[in-house]
Amino acid sequence: MDPGDSGGVTALVGNVLDALLDQIAVVDRDGVILAVNRAWRDFAAANGGPPATARWVGLNYLSVCGRATDESDDDASAAAAGIRAVLSGEASTFELEYPCHSPAQRRWFQMSVTPLTGGDDVPAVVICHHDITPGRLLEEQLRH
Repeated sequence: MDPGDSGGVTALVGNVLDALLDQIAVVDRDGVILAVNRAWRDFAAANGGPPATARWVGLNYLSVCGRATDESDDDASAAAAGIRAVLSGEASTFELEYPCHSPAQRRWFQMSVTPLTGGDDVPAVVICHHDITPGRLLEEQLRH
């Protein structure tokens, strides 16, 4: 692949994102999703969300957090505040551990938010959701 071939590089970046096991979204300064990876799409489809083929690009991640906040989800409120802090440059990164239980399974994730580019004017952030359930369940077992 010729590195000067922007189409090839774009395909390579998409393939790299899709190879990651964590759920990844790239969000612009307004909260609009620019890209998601396969793990993101598959998790959503497996958990009652849109099918894996659904278009995520163009949806507003911060609006989704806002709707969850309206339903008294404190973690969603904290997530939105953390994303905004990184986007505004008030914070260099943000992390949040949160439960994400389903009717059939107890699970927890760690969300990390990092700027896509450095400097004072951050145009986008990368949001990563990492499954920390095995560690949390082990902690519970050790407490009991």
